[in-house]
Amino acid sequence: MARSLEELNELIQKREDRLAKRLAWEPSQRRETLVRKLQNKLARNYSQRDELTGQLQPFDEFNIRLEVEERGDQKFGMIYVDIFDSPLDDMFTGGDPLILRSSFKDGPGMDENGRTWSGRGRGSTSAFANGDYWEGNNEQTLLMGSPQLAHTLETFDTGTVTLFIDPGKESGSWGDRKENMHQIYSQDFYELC
Repeated sequence: MARSLEELNELIQKREDRLAKRLAWEPSQRRETLVRKLQNKLARNYSQRDELTGQLQPFDEFNIRLEVEERGDQKFGMIYVDIFDSPLDDMFTGGDPLILRSSFKDGPGMDENGRTWSGRGRGSTSAFANGDYWEGNNEQTLLMGSPQLAHTLETFDTGTVTLFIDPGKESGSWGDRKENMHQIYSQDFYELC
């Protein structure tokens, strides 16, 4: 159904208000699912408005999704990063090299051998997107996955995934690169897969 610009702006305002209310809810899997669905709908609505007005969305947008996928007899944990690169915002430009940092935490527990812990964490920092990875106009979905990540997503409680601009190999060693990287986005997860 084709909407007028006025109808689309009203819908966007309602969805933005609903999103603000849901973000104030107590963290839960239901909240995360509803927030993600609203963010995806809003991203489509913003694109529709851009097409109607001929004006581009003024800000870069990022959305990170965590999933565990069955691939044959093995599970893979996946981190999906949806990016909208607005030409009006120079925080990120499609094709910039990226570093992804993930940090997952777990509360007290006991393993199958009876050993207990008061809390534990697992983190990773790695080059995420380099070279000629950017295709198309303004939107791209990047992904990273592994069987080890599936185990982490299924056993840990909470997490944070953060994106950084990679200063590049010319800035020195990996340690120097990590020290000089510039954060562009971070997303918290209060319940994992």
